Amino acid sequence: MTPFYVRVKELQGTLNDAAFARKTGVPVATMKRYASGSSPSVEVAMKIADSFGVSLDWLCGRDFDDPSDSHSVQLRSLQLDDSLLAIPVYNDVRPSAGDGGVAIETSQSGVIAFQESWFSERGIDYRAAKVLWAQGDSMYPTIPNGSPMIVDTSKREIANGCIYVFDVDGDLLVKRIEKTVDGEVHLISDNKELYPVRSVSRDRLSQLVVIGRVFSAMRNF
Repeated sequence: MTPFYVRVKELQGTLNDAAFARKTGVPVATMKRYASGSSPSVEVAMKIADSFGVSLDWLCGRDFDDPSDSHSVQLRSLQLDDSLLAIPVYNDVRPSAGDGGVAIETSQSGVIAFQESWFSERGIDYRAAKVLWAQGDSMYPTIPNGSPMIVDTSKREIANGCIYVFDVDGDLLVKRIEKTVDGEVHLISDNKELYPVRSVSRDRLSQLVVIGRVFSAMRNF
């Protein structure tokens, strides 16, 4: 069994499959696919993690408290200096700043060290921070193609004018948000000359899954 499915069975405990499906909103048939080694989408993993109050890292088999985990060694070495924090990097999950990129659930690729004060000054929960790589030019010049982005996955409440990573029907998108008085949401590209505004009506908001808020994108000069 995959680490993800092992953790799922640990969470399920004595719950039968039907009760687990009701609690998480994930159909029984979908869960059975994971028993044979299939990987979940970001949306499914987040549903399960939120239902049980666990982190996505733990659910997908990454536990930094486990001394046998190679990433645990990296984390401890970085934290020899108490002011440094190790933030997980996911190279194969590439949110698209363009027309959309397939949402692929993948394992952690490594870590990047940051000063703890850098997060606290910006209101970022470092425990939920992830490094994802942008792909495409729709958010240019704010987020150039190939930029590593700091995404706080604990910030899922949409705020006007902020930039978020979304899962829209299996595609990952990076867009700026604008909410209208009638409940509609506009997904705005900063490269407005090439990419028009995409509108999501109130009755389709359930299809818009917020992965997290983008707080920073690193650029080359």
